[in-house]
Amino acid sequence: MTTSKIMLLLLLPQTTALQHARQAYAEFLLPCCDGLDGSRATLEDAGDAWTVTAARAYNRGQTIFSVSSDALLTPTAAYGDKDLGPPLRDLARQAGPGFDVVAVAGLLAAERVRTYRARADQGLAPESAGTVVPSTWGPVARRLWAADAPAVDPSVAPLVEQAVSLLLPLLEVAARRAFTAPAPVEPKGFAPANWRAMLEDGAGDSWSRGELERVARSAVALAIDRQRAPPPPFGDGGAPGAWEVTADAIREPGRQVAAAVGEDAMAIPPPEALVNGGGDANAALASFAGKVPSGEARPALVVVATRDIAPGDAVVAVDPWA
Repeated sequence: MTTSKIMLLLLLPQTTALQHARQAYAEFLLPCCDGLDGSRATLEDAGDAWTVTAARAYNRGQTIFSVSSDALLTPTAAYGDKDLGPPLRDLARQAGPGFDVVAVAGLLAAERVRTYRARADQGLAPESAGTVVPSTWGPVARRLWAADAPAVDPSVAPLVEQAVSLLLPLLEVAARRAFTAPAPVEPKGFAPANWRAMLEDGAGDSWSRGELERVARSAVALAIDRQRAPPPPFGDGGAPGAWEVTADAIREPGRQVAAAVGEDAMAIPPPEALVNGGGDANAALASFAGKVPSGEARPALVVVATRDIAPGDAVVAVDPWA
């Protein structure tokens, strides 16, 4: 076998895995973005970049598409996790304000330790076998972990180590459950990209305590680095509010967790695809400031045209957090 054929065989699985991971990310993102399904704009993956193309004409100030809070990685998502949710909620009540970043870091770390898998059909017992399925936040967490972990600012290093000590027992439990989980049963017929990406990731090996400490430390640094406050609304110059997320599904006996709305609320928006650094900007990613009909969910973000856009034009929104 020639050297070129050997290299092709070595590169092909990696390329396929990368493509499936990107497709899984698009599968996650599109249902969260009203109008990005081709009705108002289309999301295209060029392999090395994401592009959004206008499907119709827009005047300045018109909304091209919106982004729901379901696309935001928030403390609410962490508190709703089957493995981490109950102990994280207990820690949050003891720790008070400022624990949100630790909660999100815990979910990011658990996603990596569990190789972006979750268990369904467990009933109320998280230790039961259940059925292994792709995790909800796997497509987002996988892309966040694909980048090198940011360095920890020395001024917050002691706080990071405190967070690691809080998360480590939770991750040890999550790692044991992941290691003893049954093998996933691949769905019959066409498998969505999140299934293909999960199967290509593999089940992973057992984790040592030192490895879990490093994952927890990197997750805290990642959550600190990628957390964002809401951008300003478009046009009126008003101050941004807080992220509004729904916590209806997070319940415990006699208590329902309130929506995470407040000055300390944080979120990690989708890591890419919604903003584009290339080309002349013709759109803005902004907080939603309008009103919605009764019973409809309020979008978290909107992409608004900053000048006239013709059908087929690339929608180039500047990163408001850059």
